[in-house]
Amino acid sequence: MSTRIKICCISSSEEAMLAINYGANALGLVGPMPSGPGPISVSLIREIAQNVHPGVSFFY
Repeated sequence: MSTRIKICCISSSEEAMLAINYGANALGLVGPMPSGPGPISVSLIREIAQNVHPGVSFFY
């Protein structure tokens, strides 16, 4: 079993690609929450997720 790495609080496509290039297997995208707006919008989450290649998971 190999170790998988998740990087949280990704806030741009550039950060996502940097994390993936450094070995991230998963990305955390923090959007609107019950307690507030969250760091990034749903439309930005959608944009970042569409650019993530197969094999890399993302969570929001």
